[in-house]
Amino acid sequence: MKINLIFYVFLLYIHEIRRAKCERRISKRSLFFPLTTILQFNYGKRDLGESDINKLEFYKYFIEYLESSQLNGEECLLRMICELAKYPLDTDDFDSVIEKIVHFLFTPSLTFGEQEEEEQQTAYFKNFLGAEESGKRGEHCKTKYNMCEVPLASIFSKFFKKIN
Repeated sequence: MKINLIFYVFLLYIHEIRRAKCERRISKRSLFFPLTTILQFNYGKRDLGESDINKLEFYKYFIEYLESSQLNGEECLLRMICELAKYPLDTDDFDSVIEKIVHFLFTPSLTFGEQEEEEQQTAYFKNFLGAEESGKRGEHCKTKYNMCEVPLASIFSKFFKKIN
């Protein structure tokens, strides 16, 4: 379960790299900096297209994945967002690329482009923003999102402590 969750995030990341490479939008040099390249092409120089995945779509995929693992998907995602806002992954002064990816993906207030800013105004997305705010205020995420039995954020925390 723990490894599957981490690999799912990496699979989405790798999918974007392969898609960009197939569309000949990245050079060999940019493969060494794939996250920067993906963000630049997907969110910087051109508008979001039909094939791009935005944060709300990512959350929907993530919820479906959690539900396929017999978890309460939305409740667990809200708890994870809350816990990561309360206890950021920063293990030291040096943030790894993986930490930056996880931080970006599970911090709803961080957006790229006008389309995502418009999505933040929807009631569905405001639940995610509310979870982030609850964590920043120091609320007890386990109690607030008690329908989720698994502390997913601790999986990432343990993973990063082992790497560093």
